[in-house]
This record gives sequence, structure tokens and C-alpha cells, in this order.
Amino acid sequence: MTAVALNPQNRSLGSLEYAIEACQLIAPVWPLDQFIAVNPWWPEINKPFPECMAVQAARGNVRGVMSAEYFRGLWDRGVIAEGHLQRVLLSRGLRLSVEELLGALNSSFTSDKLPLITELIDTDRDSAVDIPWQTEITHQISQFCGAYFDQGQASWRPDVDLGLYQAWKCNSLADKGISWLMNAGKIHREFAHLPESAEELITLAVTILRIPEDSQQAYFHSLLLSIKGWAAWCAYQEWQANLTQSAATTSVLELLAIRLAWDLVLFRHYRLDHERPRWLAALARDEQRIHRHCQQQSLLWVWQMAAEYAYQSELIHSIRQHTPQTVSATPQLQAVFCIDVRSEVIRRHLEAQDSSIQTLGFAGFFGLPISYNPKGSHFSRPQLPGLLAPAYRVSEQHMTQGKVDLSLGQTWQRFKQDGPSTFAFVESTGLGYLFHLLKNSFYWSEAGQDPMVACADGSPPKITHHDDGGQPVLLSEKVALAKAVLTAMGLTSHFASVVLLVGHGNHSRNNPHRAGLNCGACGGQTGEVNSRALAHLLNEGDVRQALFSEGIAIPETTCFIPALHNTTTDHIQCFDVNYYQQHYDFDLGVIEQWLTQSTQAAAQERSSKLGSETIAKPEKNLSQRGKDWSQVRPEWGLANNAAFIVAPRSLTRGLDLQGRTFLHDYDASIDENFAVLEQIMTAPMVVTHWINLQYYASVVDNPNYGSGNKVLHNVVGGNIGVFEGNGGDLRTGLSLQSLHNGSEWMHEALRLSVFVQAPKLAIADIVARHEQVRQLVDNEWLYLFQLDATGVNRLWRGEWLELD
Repeated sequence: MTAVALNPQNRSLGSLEYAIEACQLIAPVWPLDQFIAVNPWWPEINKPFPECMAVQAARGNVRGVMSAEYFRGLWDRGVIAEGHLQRVLLSRGLRLSVEELLGALNSSFTSDKLPLITELIDTDRDSAVDIPWQTEITHQISQFCGAYFDQGQASWRPDVDLGLYQAWKCNSLADKGISWLMNAGKIHREFAHLPESAEELITLAVTILRIPEDSQQAYFHSLLLSIKGWAAWCAYQEWQANLTQSAATTSVLELLAIRLAWDLVLFRHYRLDHERPRWLAALARDEQRIHRHCQQQSLLWVWQMAAEYAYQSELIHSIRQHTPQTVSATPQLQAVFCIDVRSEVIRRHLEAQDSSIQTLGFAGFFGLPISYNPKGSHFSRPQLPGLLAPAYRVSEQHMTQGKVDLSLGQTWQRFKQDGPSTFAFVESTGLGYLFHLLKNSFYWSEAGQDPMVACADGSPPKITHHDDGGQPVLLSEKVALAKAVLTAMGLTSHFASVVLLVGHGNHSRNNPHRAGLNCGACGGQTGEVNSRALAHLLNEGDVRQALFSEGIAIPETTCFIPALHNTTTDHIQCFDVNYYQQHYDFDLGVIEQWLTQSTQAAAQERSSKLGSETIAKPEKNLSQRGKDWSQVRPEWGLANNAAFIVAPRSLTRGLDLQGRTFLHDYDASIDENFAVLEQIMTAPMVVTHWINLQYYASVVDNPNYGSGNKVLHNVVGGNIGVFEGNGGDLRTGLSLQSLHNGSEWMHEALRLSVFVQAPKLAIADIVARHEQVRQLVDNEWLYLFQLDATGVNRLWRGEWLELD
């Protein structure tokens, strides 16, 4: 493997340009109330995956692949066999023996990271007595950023009108405690000599530290990786500004200036001119350092690919041996679920109830680019993937009692959880809250009530334009939207009398990362709003009449009913049934029985993975887990996701995919010009890749790209994120409890394997025309396979490779 060039164009840039390039290497992280999965290395997909991990190791001391001990365990358990290793060696043209690969698992790996000024000083400090500068600076910056970006939790905030860097400088000038805490004389005086702007600081620091041009980007990148949590939060500010075309922000650059200022202050205070030659020599070895990490990890990547091939070969064998199953020509029930891996379980059990039941997989926001605005509230939340901006706004047409209760409940919940009011809440409620505490502790609740939703049976929501003063949506727009959605989900004919549009969400308490268990396609929200909005749209008579002229004939007897799948309990709840029964003649009796039976079967399967296989009533057990405020694992979420299958459901219907596979229905024979396939490969495929890489990163290096022990989490700034404990960097990614059951990993760190049933030419053409998709495929951030009647083929770097 070759090292990554710092400046492949060999162009001369100024310090500010190198700083901007470094800032662009940071991926965003979403706030807790909109928590969605993200590939934490998304801006670096232009590099081969192993090389990106080598860069991360060289500049941020990041682990990008599982340990030798982990792979030894897979070998000992027979998960990886000799044939898997031989297949990888053959595909890479490597002349190594299995014995040599096993020997590599006994090798020691050294950590070699680009040094910062803080780390240079810390090597000479007494670690048993003195606080490391790197630790203290991270803590100082983190506390300041928590107050600066606060969303209503902090009792004090700096002057945000000054901008991030200037506000930090003002705060630092007033903080004299750092000199005493770090036994550093009068170091606080150094801040008075710093420039007034981030841009000036960067230029000045590079000049004083005499950093050569070819070392600047690496140094800046390493600085940002030392505070990667807040860097990711600042990157989110810029992502949102670009997405919504609002006022530009330079948060990442200003954060870089703050971290760089600390190195400059320490360099001046400790008068490290004599250390400069040694330090600059270390900076200059960035490419050699990256190359060394590439070499050191190269055999571990063989093991990683062998683990991935082991899974792929087993899945392919299951598909090839499975006899495709078709649904009745006139299905009694159709149910559209999110492509989420948790839907695979409930879909399988629902289909097992009757051959006349057809389920489909589609992105959980149901193709509606919307935000949601509860009536009586100024708050608006996105209900679509983080890659998109909303075009429409959904609101309630009538203020129902349920929505009033929801508004009051949100206010009460905020009062309970906000930092400044925590003790005030206990003081105010006193013994009056005792019954509620007991109720939570012993799981007493109203029978049959689902706590995820506020209104189970109201009038359908209203759709208006998002940025046009709430102007109504024209009929032509509705028809175009409805046609696009139905075409994309492959539902344009043979409609059942009842079509369920099943969104999903979770049920858990005392869980800051609850949104991460909801629908990522709905911006970390539940799918109730989207399913209700689409059902109303497709039930409109004018829309149906116009769709008929477009070649889509929805029978007058067909009713679209919104529903929500509770992924914690596998309960499915239908909405607006009474409203639609006024206009359609349908009986939910048999359907409700099917849903109940599939819930029971899915709950039994899910309970076994939670270590509760001996529980007599799995539904009750799962419900209690969701209500238990001390439960650290209400469900496993999308843990162990590994594949994305884009094909007709008949290919996998009846096949147990173990809740590891995203399923998107697709029929190439009815896809004109492969437009639907292009949408799938440029949107859902990217989203599933984000999910997969977040789980991967959180497992391979939880200290850097996970959020640690959730028992120690403290919410920062209302919804910004969490600290693990009372400080340190902002933690991103998933907690250990979401990935590990206490004795073993519940998520196997594999890159996503995508299987598409479509012509090779169509797949290759889409990859070639979309740069980001091509980078994902060619640089092995995911695997792309084509399924056909003769075999399985992999597309890599423009060539089709037959998979044996």
C-alpha cells in the first residue's frame, strides 16, 4: 500500500488555504434530537479505505481496523476459514501462506503519531502529579464550546455575537485560574498578544512556529483530530448552512484557530525555540509515518477482507439455494416498511402469516422531503435524510387534545432534563413525584398505550411549501410527488384494498441517544408524520384521478393507512383509521390478527438476542425494557448490519436474513432508463453506508469514534451531544452498550456489501457518472455486487470480477 500524498497537485498554497483544506476533512455530527448515523470519515472517501485509516492513525492515533486478538478469535471459532484467506490472497495477488498470516496476529504494533506542541511538553511533565496539557486544553475548549453553542441548558453563555474565536479569546483573557491549575506561572497573559481574528492567528502561528508549507495541512488536521468531537459539531454547523443556503459559517476554521492558539501560547510561554528543529523534523515525517502505518496494518486488512468475504459467501449461498417466493396476484394486504435492518425481522414474520400478504422496502421518510411543524408551536423539525433539505412543511390541520398534551409534555420534559433546573425540579415536586418514580421503576402503565405517539386517530396533516409563507401545494406538484414515490417503491399496479405505510420509531426512557434508534431517513425522528402525510396524499381523490392519466390506476376501494412499527417491542400501531373508515369500506379485523401474530413471533426472536430467550412473555419483556429508565440496552438498534439488497422481495421472501440486511424493493424490468436504480444508488445506498460506517467506527475505535460508557453520559447544551463524565471532548458515535453485551461484540465490524439485481451496464454507468458513488466503490468503502441468473459479480475499479 502506498502513502497518501499531502498535496498531490504540488501547488503552492497559503497557510489559510491549508487550514481550510484540513477543515474540510472533518465529517459532521448531528445533535441528539436529530441523531443520525454518519460515516465519520466521509470527506476522505477519495482515498482507499485502508489508506484513510493509516492517515487517521498517523495524525490522530486512531485505530481503523480490528485488533489481532479479535481476528484470532474469529479464526479459532471458525468464522474465518483457510478458504476465506486464500480467496483474499488470490484476489490481491499476494504470495503469502496462511501460517504467515497467523504469525502476523502475534506481531506487536507501535503507535507513531504526529506530535503537537502540547504533546511535546507533556513528555517532560510528571504524569503522576501534573495534569497533561493535552487533557486540560481539550477540557478547556470543550467547556467553552458547550457554553457557546448551548441550546438552552447553560446558565451562562459567552457573547456569541463575537464569533467563536473572538468569544474564546475574551473568555481566556478573563480566566486566570489556568496559570494556577497548571502551575504555569502567568501564562494567562500570553492570550493578550493573540490576534483578533482566526485568520490572523493562523498566519501568525505558522510564522512564529516556522512550519514548512508541506507540513501545514497535516499539522492542522492533527490539531482538529485532537478535538474531533467539537470539530464534528462545527462541521455540522457548516453542513446545515450549505444545505439550507443560509449565512455561511467558519466554525471549524475558528475552532482550529483556538486549538492552534494554545500550541502557540505554550510555545511562547515555555520558550521552546530550542525544541523547534526536533519538532519540525517530526512534522516532516508525516508521509513516512502514514506509509509505516499502511505497512503495519496491511496483513490485518487481509484478515478484515477475509471476515467480509466469509459473510458475503454465506449470504450469497443462502440466496442462491433459496427458491424465490411470489405473492398472490391479488394481495389482501400490502405493507411498505423502511429499509432499516430491523424491518427485515417483522416483514419476514408478517409475510409468514399468509401468502396474500405483500411487504415492500422503501426509505422510511417515504420520499417526502418535509419538515414537521406541530400546530401551536414555532418549532420545526426535519423529517428527511441529513443529505437533503426540506421542500415542504407538514402541520396538523386541527389542534387535537393529543397535540396539546404533547406540547405540555415537551415543556415538562425539558424542565426535568435541563441542567440548571435539575435540582429545582426535585425541590419543586418533592414527594409529589414519588408515585411517578415508582411507576417508572415497576413499569406500571396504561394497557395498550404506545408512548411514542401523541395522537393515534386524528384528521390527516396539512402539507404546504416550506419556504413560501405556507402556500398550498399545487395539485400538479402533489401528483408529481405521488407518482415519483409510487414508482420508486415499485407499487404502481395490483393494489390491495389496504396498503399500510409503516414508519418506525423506538420506545425507551432516560436515553439521550434515543433519536439514534428512530428512523435515520426521517432525521432521527419517528416515521409517523411521513406515513400520515403520504397516506393522505395518496387517498386524495383529485390526486388519484390525475395519477390515472399518468398510467397509475389506484382502485377506489384501496385505502392507504399510516402506521408505526415500534422497533423496541415490534408492535405496529395504525393511525387515522376512524377518519378513513368514513370514506372507505374495509375491515381491519383479519389484518390486526396478522399484525398481532407477527409481533409475537418477532418479539420472541428479538428477545433471544437480548439474552431473554427464557422469558415466557417476550412482548411484555420488551415493553418493560423500553419503560425501564435504568435499562442501558432497550434494543440493539441496527447493530450487526452488514448488507443492502436491492432486488424484488420475491428473491429473499421466506429467507431468514437475521436482521442484518437492509432491503429495498426494486424491479429492473419496469425501471425506465434505470432512473429508480440511480436514485437508490445515490441516496439510500449512501445512507446505509453511513449507518454501516458509524457502527464500524464505534466498534473498531470507541474511544475516538464512539461515545463510551452511557452510564457516565452527561448531556451537553440541551441537545448538542454528551460528555463521558463531566468533561473531555464531545463524544460522538455509539455507546459501548449499544454494541457489546458485556462478553462479546454484538456488531461485527464489516464494510457494507451491496447486492443489486440489475444489468451490469446500468450499474456500472451509474457508478461512473456519480463521483461519490465511484469513490465509495473503487476505494472499498463498500462492496458492490450484481446478482443475475448465472452468478454473482463484483464491480471494482471499472471491472467486473466474478465471485466464486
